Amino acid sequence: MPGKAFPFWLDSNRSKRPALAPFAERPRALPRTHLPAGGARSAERPGSHQLAVEALDCEAATAYLAEWRDLAERSLEPNVFHEPACALAAAQHIVSGRRPYFIFVWEAQRAGALLAVCPLQLSGRLGSSFVRVWTHKQAALGTPLLDRARAAEALDAILAYCRRAFPEAAGLALPLLPAEGPVARLLRERAERDGRPVRLLDQHDRAVLSFGPDPDRFVEQAVAPPRLKKLHRARRRLEQECEVAFRMARSPRDVRLAGEQFLTLEARGWKGKRGTALLNRPQLATFARTMTRSLAKEGKCRIASFEVNGEPIAMLILLISGDHAFTWKIAYDEAYAAFSPGVQLMLELTRAQLGEGGIALTDSCTAADHPMIGHIWPQTMPIADMFVGLGQDKSRAFAAALERQILWRRLRTGLQHAVQGLRRLRKA
Repeated sequence: MPGKAFPFWLDSNRSKRPALAPFAERPRALPRTHLPAGGARSAERPGSHQLAVEALDCEAATAYLAEWRDLAERSLEPNVFHEPACALAAAQHIVSGRRPYFIFVWEAQRAGALLAVCPLQLSGRLGSSFVRVWTHKQAALGTPLLDRARAAEALDAILAYCRRAFPEAAGLALPLLPAEGPVARLLRERAERDGRPVRLLDQHDRAVLSFGPDPDRFVEQAVAPPRLKKLHRARRRLEQECEVAFRMARSPRDVRLAGEQFLTLEARGWKGKRGTALLNRPQLATFARTMTRSLAKEGKCRIASFEVNGEPIAMLILLISGDHAFTWKIAYDEAYAAFSPGVQLMLELTRAQLGEGGIALTDSCTAADHPMIGHIWPQTMPIADMFVGLGQDKSRAFAAALERQILWRRLRTGLQHAVQGLRRLRKA
């Protein structure tokens, strides 16, 4: 039976693990299996350590919130979108149709040592035969969480589980993966070792903020002088008539209040008119409130505001995971469009992030060639969907499935362009 609705902040200190529940939409249970560290090859090595792999539905996964959060702090590559505050809230509130389930990899020799969490979903796309690491439209990354000290073994266990649990699948798809990040490099290394094919699709560059001189010098060097001069002039005009301030909500109470202001501001703008604002869909608003408030309790959510006379005219939700930050959502008051409030906010945020101790990289979470952020953050990070074969014997099936995937993406892109063309015609 499907799990009941649950608040994902349920007490995580349950002493007993629940019985493994079958995934609600699958007709069979997903068993707990024991796999040798390093994959099938290491089974022949005397005394090899065993790893336990569990597939849990959302409700069962709530028993391990403490272990899951601890793993996020020591993961090889941070990804706030696969931490429990985000992943469970998304699975509970915004998934339409089949929910994901979560692969947990444990060190069987030592109780409580969680080595990996990877949400999976069988792809329902046209002609696909890939097992897919689950993401959703509100997530900007699909990187699984791997213990940095045991990442290779944990990754081997995930791939071995996929091969055993889904013998019909040709490969594993990992969407929105930093193409040069440590997880992608590890995937390539393991694939080369085992003779598995690897392909990247839809690779593009995403703006990030990772290093630079002092904050003021960075802005002066990154933004083109004519544009920066125009922005400074607009701010001086604003300051002549109003009291201007930049604020950062950090405490759970302040994040809660600022979050409601953000939802209202976003709904008043073009996203609200187009029907894509969070408040346009109650389930999205519930997800946003649940995620941001839970992360704020962990010190992992901040909301930046550019204010005029105490009222925000631009706001941004910033999520934190390890030493990475993610600019999840931005909104601005279109009545102040002449003053570029969104850009003014990003300039202030840039200075704040460069001066923030403990943050090594801020991910813009934007699409390629974003018209605003690219003019402020010249540094980029390659992002791609990575496809990894599940075995040498599946090479032909992998190639055929990948060709179907490419065809499906071309059809999707063509449809998107057609829809955009129709919108332009309606406006003309």
